[in-house]
Amino acid sequence: PPPFSASGNQIYRKKSSMTSRSLIFKATADDHNPVDGVVLRNLMQNTHMGIDECVIMKNLLEKRIKKTSADIKYKALKTVVYLSENGAVEFRMQWQRDNGVLREHTQFKGPPDALRGEVPNQRVRDEAKRAMKAIFNTDQPKKPTSFGSSSSGITGYGYAPPTS
Repeated sequence: PPPFSASGNQIYRKKSSMTSRSLIFKATADDHNPVDGVVLRNLMQNTHMGIDECVIMKNLLEKRIKKTSADIKYKALKTVVYLSENGAVEFRMQWQRDNGVLREHTQFKGPPDALRGEVPNQRVRDEAKRAMKAIFNTDQPKKPTSFGSSSSGITGYGYAPPTS
């Protein structure tokens, strides 16, 4: 097949979603370590690959939030907050359309941790509240997506931006 065939595009899309999948699993590891900032930045860049990637990432994070471990839930919610604040607008829009799992976790009650007690469960509730605020925050500047650029004005043949 030609190099830019539909099947080639599907392979690229599958490869990018596999990258997002592995990054989400790294970000939401079941341990007490904080979420790695490099992983979050890479995920943020992946949100700019288009709406299909945002849907895949949203679905993967939703599955991680539904896990039984409070550490996984907390890290997945932390990732939702970060990507909502720094990623493509399309990512936030996916959560705005379907936010039931976030809403449910604002009232999360899990079994107390043997060493940390109720602290992990409280962190999940607090982060779920932050996630709800982040997905509906209209004060955030519109970030450029893969569908446009951040430059203002019209660009193209026969047009030069005004100089002052």
